Amino acid sequence: MGKNINELPAAAALDGTELVEVLQGGVNSQTTATEAANLPRTSYTTAERDALTPTNGQIIYNSDDDEFQGYKNAAWVTFDTTPV
Repeated sequence: MGKNINELPAAAALDGTELVEVLQGGVNSQTTATEAANLPRTSYTTAERDALTPTNGQIIYNSDDDEFQGYKNAAWVTFDTTPV
């Protein structure tokens, strides 16, 4: 069984052997630290996003702005998407 992300120490580094559970919209997905997590429907237009009742930590892709956005401190913020 994997660890709940809230149970990991604050400075824990995942080495690929830990199983991380991703919960969104009542759907449970599990992935290792070296795999990508597939989240259920996270792409919204700006109007759809604004109609949500978000909680801090919610992540979406805004298809109008072509940007990843997260809800932080009662506001939507755009993530820095500079290529790595």
